[in-house]
Amino acid sequence: MKVGSKEWCKNTGGALAPIEQLQLVLDLALLQGGELLTKLSNIIRSPKYLSPESIPLPKDKLSTAAENYLEMSCSPALKAHCFRSYYFGCLLGELEGVHLDHQAFYIACLLHDLGLGPNHCQNIQNTCFAVIGAQEAEEKLLAWGWSKEKAHLVYEAISLHLNMRPAGKNQPEARFLAQGAALDVVGARLAKLHPQSIEQVLTLAPRQGFAEEIVSTMQQSHLPRSRPAILAKLGFKQLALRCPLDEASSAPVSECTD
Repeated sequence: MKVGSKEWCKNTGGALAPIEQLQLVLDLALLQGGELLTKLSNIIRSPKYLSPESIPLPKDKLSTAAENYLEMSCSPALKAHCFRSYYFGCLLGELEGVHLDHQAFYIACLLHDLGLGPNHCQNIQNTCFAVIGAQEAEEKLLAWGWSKEKAHLVYEAISLHLNMRPAGKNQPEARFLAQGAALDVVGARLAKLHPQSIEQVLTLAPRQGFAEEIVSTMQQSHLPRSRPAILAKLGFKQLALRCPLDEASSAPVSECTD
């Protein structure tokens, strides 16, 4: 079973087996190695500029319902993180020429941190917050009349988003939700984006108070052996508090030449 898949979530509640814990550590090391290679390649060629303002924001009834539910369930700082995850995920997907189902991706991004909401402070001690959020999102989408296939897509996009290893090509929404959220939380893959693109995202959805809040939520008592518990042991607090996006939001931005 794949870590984060719906079947895996049902069988484990989000607790990693020893071999899966080791794989998480190795995947994190590979991600950090890839960051170095990207920075070196930028010495030769600057990142391509893409405009976040051209990214579509779905306005259908389900997307609006998801926006309203996010507003009810999460703090303003966490809400802004969800929007930045969407923008960053779309930009990274566009760089790779990947087609996303923007409605499904938008809804998955908006609802991906439901498990960190105030209603689940006790639940995350027994179940991984990504599993809790995936279950809650799927239940809401089915209640709102969405198909089981689309609701399942959103479930797995949310439940997989804590994996360090990218989801496969057949799950682009899961892949770029994970990448967009990781970029916003710790700056992973930040070097792939043009500084002006980054600055525009931070204008559309400012980061005020986010780093402190996400560190606080991740320092809560999470399910032992879950992905958030392992990441906390690997120095998540330091990575989040040193996220280069907080420096980027106050630094001068170079003009776009592309």
